[in-house]
Amino acid sequence: MGKNYYEILSVPPMAPPSQIASSFRVLALTYHPSKQVSPSEVASSNYRFAEVCEAYEVLSNHELREIYDRYGEELLKSGIPPEKAEGSKKNPVVTRGGYRFSGNTNQIFEQFFGTNNPFTSTLDGKGNLITPIEQLKAAVADSADADMKMTIECTLEEFFYGCLKEVSFERYIVSKTAPSGYITQRQKRTVEVRPGMGAKELRYPGEGHVRFGKAQGDLIVSLVQKQHNKFKRQGDDLIYSHKISLVDSLKSLPIHFTTIDNEPIEIAVDEIISPQTEKVLAGKGMPVLNDDPLGPIKRNFQRGKLIIKFDIEFPSVLSEEQRHALSAVLDEALEAETA
Repeated sequence: MGKNYYEILSVPPMAPPSQIASSFRVLALTYHPSKQVSPSEVASSNYRFAEVCEAYEVLSNHELREIYDRYGEELLKSGIPPEKAEGSKKNPVVTRGGYRFSGNTNQIFEQFFGTNNPFTSTLDGKGNLITPIEQLKAAVADSADADMKMTIECTLEEFFYGCLKEVSFERYIVSKTAPSGYITQRQKRTVEVRPGMGAKELRYPGEGHVRFGKAQGDLIVSLVQKQHNKFKRQGDDLIYSHKISLVDSLKSLPIHFTTIDNEPIEIAVDEIISPQTEKVLAGKGMPVLNDDPLGPIKRNFQRGKLIIKFDIEFPSVLSEEQRHALSAVLDEALEAETA
């Protein structure tokens, strides 16, 4: 499995460049090797510092980020075959055989901070001398958003039945002994996804970053739904597109399928099925979420509707003889209908 650059920088996949830069600023200063004391700390920070620099190098570059988002780390580094390039064939990452991290962490740090020494003063935008360490304190302390934001993908079945998801994350907390004034703290949180939940944000107060002289941030978990290969969700309702051949749509045969909770369904059909035909089954959709999100889970919950639409498969080719025969049958049917 390839590296998750967003996870390394502790930002969500949709993070804007400003958030990526802000997170890099904090992490690069936290893990800079020159700030460590013991040999074991230096070895560990060297690895994390390189990871952070590589992640920033990719995500701060529009073209590299676009390729990474579409194809992942493996194809980003191995090169994208022309048949998969999708308009990116002129990108040098593709033509030269893939991205390679230079490993020059000092250069990346210096380009960002204006110095390769986290203790050296440089001029800020107002002409004041400020060290990168002071930049770190200012960035975290003055930030309006000390919240830790994470995204969890859930299947439609997980939203239907409910589930527990465990997330791990690193937050920054105030330290009187660390040169930067901050240390990272590894945290875990179990997120309860209740039956009937959907794409939404869950907020856990006080579990985010801890800033100098500021209120403690929150952990904000965004739930998103993975695309389902059979059902589409519309609030508490589910939409199911039933494939049917043109012949079967004219025969008015019963249709068979299973619901999201694997209940076999048979629907009698007493009409010719057209692309506009819909069948609605009450109580076969998604659970209706309990009004009290912190109350007990109701097992005998109400459910939304299941809306069945029809995807009629037409033949791609008909011979002249078949066209005449079909036309004769349809003309006869229309005449009988209007008689």
